[in-house]
Amino acid sequence: MIKNLDFWYFWNLFRKHWVFLLVAAVVGGVAGYCISNYLIADRYRANVSLYIGRLISDGDQREESSMPAQRSLSTELTLGLQLANDYKALINSRTLTRKVEEVVGEKYPDRPLKYHVSVDVVRQTRLISVNVVSTDPVICMEVANTMADLFIETVQEILNIRNSRIIDSAELPEHPFYPSNRRNTLIGFVLGALAAFGLVFLRNILDTTIRTPDDAVAVLELPIMGTIPRDDRLLRQESQPGGARNQILAADDGERFDIAEAFRTMRTNLQYSDAGQGNRGKIFVLTSTFPGEGKTFNSANLGVALADSGKKTLIINCDLHKPALAKAFGQESGQGVVNVLVGEKSFNDVVVRNVMNLPLDLLLCGPIPPNPSRLLLSDTFRALLEKLRGEYDYILLDAPPCLTIADAAIVGGLADGVLLVVQAGRTRSEVLQRACQQLRQMKLNVLGIILNRFVSAESDHYGYGYGYGYGYGYGQHEKKRQGVLRRIFGVFRAK
Repeated sequence: MIKNLDFWYFWNLFRKHWVFLLVAAVVGGVAGYCISNYLIADRYRANVSLYIGRLISDGDQREESSMPAQRSLSTELTLGLQLANDYKALINSRTLTRKVEEVVGEKYPDRPLKYHVSVDVVRQTRLISVNVVSTDPVICMEVANTMADLFIETVQEILNIRNSRIIDSAELPEHPFYPSNRRNTLIGFVLGALAAFGLVFLRNILDTTIRTPDDAVAVLELPIMGTIPRDDRLLRQESQPGGARNQILAADDGERFDIAEAFRTMRTNLQYSDAGQGNRGKIFVLTSTFPGEGKTFNSANLGVALADSGKKTLIINCDLHKPALAKAFGQESGQGVVNVLVGEKSFNDVVVRNVMNLPLDLLLCGPIPPNPSRLLLSDTFRALLEKLRGEYDYILLDAPPCLTIADAAIVGGLADGVLLVVQAGRTRSEVLQRACQQLRQMKLNVLGIILNRFVSAESDHYGYGYGYGYGYGYGQHEKKRQGVLRRIFGVFRAK
C-alpha cells in the first residue's frame, strides 16, 4: 500500500504520537544529562603560549644593520615560521615527554600522569600554543608549564640558540571544559525525539492495516459509504459479561451524537446509491473479512437509521453460524429465519415488529442449523426475499465473514449490493483485496466500504462522497487547524 509522504502525513504522525515523542525526548534529555554528569569524566585544559624569536651576536648585529630593514625583517619572519614548525614536532617528541613526566612525577608521585598534548602554530605568526588536557587540573597545569620550561632548555641544547620565550604561563583551570551538561542534555533531548519519531515512522510505513479512508480507497478504489468513529466506552462495555447487548446508537442524540450522525450519513449515501430494482425494496448484504470487525453492529444501527427516516426496514440474521443480531437489540433469539426455511413457522409467526417504536422489523436466527449454507441456497429463501421486497423499503442481510464462510457470497447473489465492513487498525490491505476480489469473481456488486472504529485524529482532510454525498470523519478540530493554517499562509502571501 503506497502512502503519500507529504507534509500532512508527517504532521498527522506527530499529532497522533506527540505524547510519546515528548516522553522519549524527555527521557533522552535526562539520559544525556546523567551520562554527561556521572559517566563521563571531567576534563580540564591548560594553555601555554610561546614566542619564537631570533637572537644574534654583536657582529651579526653590525652585519644586519648594513642590510635593508625590510630584507632583515622578511628573513627573520621566514626563519621564525620554519622554526615554529620544527618546534611543534620537538614538543611532541619522546625525549621531551620523558623529561616532563620525570619532573612532574617526582613533584606529584601520587597523581596519575594521564594527559594529552596538542600543539598549534598560530597562522602567519611565530606564536606556538601548547594545550594540555587532563582529568586532573593540577597535572594539567604542571605539565603545561613544565613542558614549556623544558622545551626552552632543549632548544638551547640542540640548536645552541635561545630564541623562545613564554608569553602566557598556564593557570590552574577552575572549571572543566568537557563535558558540557547543557549541550549533552540538549543532544539527548533531540536524539530521543528523533529516535522515537523514526520508530513511529518505521512502524507506520510498514503497517499495511487499513486505518483511514484514504487507505481503503487506495486499496480497493471503492467509495466510502460510512466511517463510524471509535467509542472506547462501547469497547469497555463489550468486554464485560453480557455487555454486548443493546448496542443501538444510531438513534442516540445525546453523548454519542457523532456515531448517530455517522449512521445518518451512511443512510444518505445508501439511499442515493444506484443499487436497486425500480420502486421495489432494496436488499443489501453487510459482511466483513473476518469475525469481530463490527458487521452486526453496523447492520443493526444502519437499520435503525433507515427506519428512523420513515423507511420500512427489515434486518435478517443470515449469520447462522454465530448469530449476534438478537444480542445487539437485547432480544431473545427463540425462533427466526431457520424455522421459516425448514417449514416450521411462517414469516409472520417469527418476525419481531416495530422495534424501538420504529418501522423496523427483525428476523432473527432461531436455532442454529447443522447445514446453514444449504438453507440459504434453498429456493425457499430466494422466494422469501422476493416476497419481502414488496413489503419493505430496505432489507439488510447480516451475513457471515466472506473469507471464512461461503454464506456471504450465497446471500450476496440475491442482493442488490454488498457492503464491506472494515475495522480500522485491524484489517490488512492484502486481506481486504483478497476479499473484494473473491466477491467480484462471483459477479457480486460491491457497493463500498464501511470503516468501523475509525479514530478521527488520524484523519488528514477526509470527507468522502464519490457520488454518494459526504462521508463522516472530518472533525471540528481538523477544520479549525486548516482554518488557522490558511490564515497564516494568507499573511505570508500578503507580505
